[in-house]
Amino acid sequence: MADRLDFVVWKLSALYADRQGATAIEYGLIIGIISMSVIFGMESIRDNLLAIFKTISDAFINANG
Repeated sequence: MADRLDFVVWKLSALYADRQGATAIEYGLIIGIISMSVIFGMESIRDNLLAIFKTISDAFINANG
């Protein structure tokens, strides 16, 4: 029983000390944050672009009529 407990403690300490996957997780979090910023930023840009295109469209309609 003590051998099994020693093995579990050794395995857990080895997992805790292993930093190999930490960089991949950090990059994933950074990419996620950037993606969310781009998505939310595009929503405000979309509204502004729609207003600009509406103004241009109205100008063309009023020029012909």
